[in-house]
Amino acid sequence: MELRLKSTGVTANTLNPGGPVATEEHMAKNPGRKWVRAEVMVGPVCWLASDASDGVEGRRYIGTLWDASAPPSQAYKSASGSLGWSGFGEASLK
Repeated sequence: MELRLKSTGVTANTLNPGGPVATEEHMAKNPGRKWVRAEVMVGPVCWLASDASDGVEGRRYIGTLWDASAPPSQAYKSASGSLGWSGFGEASLK
């Protein structure tokens, strides 16, 4: 975390969908490819924007791993890993 932001409440995390997002343009150029619906981002975005995520930083969130049927307090744990790629990178590409 940037030291200038320490004690400001600003946190740094990343969020990606977990694959190529299904847009008309992408799907037209790459027919037959497996696509991710943009809606997979709703749960993690809402959680990251909420007070429930206060103090959580240095995490990578994958939209396709977010379990929308689970309470957000549990879903964020199964959809996240260390901000570094080690051990979590391949999961973000499936």
